[in-house]
Amino acid sequence: MFLKALKYDFLFSRTMFLGMAAVIVMLAAVIRFIVTPLTDGRGSLFGISYWLFFITVFVCGAMAVFQVMQIFYKNFFCDTGYLMLTLPVRRFPLLVSKVIVCFVWFNFMLAAIMIAMQAVDPNTFTFIWLIRFLLDMAEINLIAMFAALTIFFVITLAHSSLWRWRVHNAVAAAVGIAYAWLYVWVYTALSQWNREWEHIAIEGPYYTELRRITGLNTGVIAIGDYGAVFELFQFGAGFLLCVLTFIAIYYLLKKRVCL
Repeated sequence: MFLKALKYDFLFSRTMFLGMAAVIVMLAAVIRFIVTPLTDGRGSLFGISYWLFFITVFVCGAMAVFQVMQIFYKNFFCDTGYLMLTLPVRRFPLLVSKVIVCFVWFNFMLAAIMIAMQAVDPNTFTFIWLIRFLLDMAEINLIAMFAALTIFFVITLAHSSLWRWRVHNAVAAAVGIAYAWLYVWVYTALSQWNREWEHIAIEGPYYTELRRITGLNTGVIAIGDYGAVFELFQFGAGFLLCVLTFIAIYYLLKKRVCL
């Protein structure tokens, strides 16, 4: 059942995502190989084409978010969803399938945008920046997955009944906004905590003791160690929120959804 659901979700969404990626890459190729040689990288035509490219990327990003909503909404709360939820089919593989599809298409679109931006301007990404970006991919994907799960949660909550009362769409949206704000608050608080520890490691009275305990001779290494620990803790907190959101969605789908 899981593989069939996964195949169906990819087939349902492939046209939109492949089309958006093709439009972005082709527009970048036109700017690089036609507009740039004609304008020598200057002039109003080049500026308009550059702005058109970034507007297209923004529009495709908005359409991608809408498509994610469509994947979840149509497959759970339209005709297909009615059939799925009324038959003895487990909700868990269906929900996991949606998360995997979002993960794959997000990275696919991200790769397409990066390739297109590099095609438009070969100096967009330096080698060092690219390595750092690849190292941060786990955190970027975690944020994207939290955003997708929050959208799924709001949609599911809007079709649920709690304490015999149907949840209003506005209430579901308000809960989703508050939950997203909670994630941002936790992320920001942990980042601030990390910066304070770095400040202590450099200038605080505990630097000497820190160096003695760790056996490190330079503050840079000490800061790096503390930064790695807090980044891992930060990632763990975000991952925990994603897991809790997934569990909440699964519970609502299984116990509280009103068809």
